[in-house]
Amino acid sequence: MPGRVPQWLSPATQFADYAMWLRQLLGPEAQVPEQQTRYWRTMLDGVPDHPVLPVDRPRAERRANTAAAVPVLVDADTHRRFAGTALGYRVSIYMLVHTALAIALNGHGAGTDLPIGVALSGRDSEGLQDVVGCVVDTAVVRVDLSSAPTYRELVHQVRERVLGAYENKEFPSIALSRW
Repeated sequence: MPGRVPQWLSPATQFADYAMWLRQLLGPEAQVPEQQTRYWRTMLDGVPDHPVLPVDRPRAERRANTAAAVPVLVDADTHRRFAGTALGYRVSIYMLVHTALAIALNGHGAGTDLPIGVALSGRDSEGLQDVVGCVVDTAVVRVDLSSAPTYRELVHQVRERVLGAYENKEFPSIALSRW
């Protein structure tokens, strides 16, 4: 009703609760599950420091932590085709786009071993579903094009690696907090 203040219910968990829980999780006593340690050691063994891409200026000596955004507009017809293709391959649209990014990076000279940073939802606990704030984990999805996989093989490789990163996503947060 116009002119009235909304009467929303407070979420069961506040962002401050999540932040305190994460701090405890990442504390010095945090234990990384052995399965996740093995997964990430295997997945990141020999990973390149950075992709080799054709650039318009030399790589900076120090990271400046600056970035740019490139907006991409997808019309309804293209989205429908993406959704249909994803359904046919039994993957998400995200996995299809991740595959396309790997192909594009490879096509621009980035090589065949492509570690791509991704954001994963950190809202696994039921109490975090309604929390307002950034609840995100980051991980690496490494794409391997060295064996010249078919498109179908590559899409399925990306699917397995995205799912693997998601299943083992606590490790990067815990391990990196110690560095």
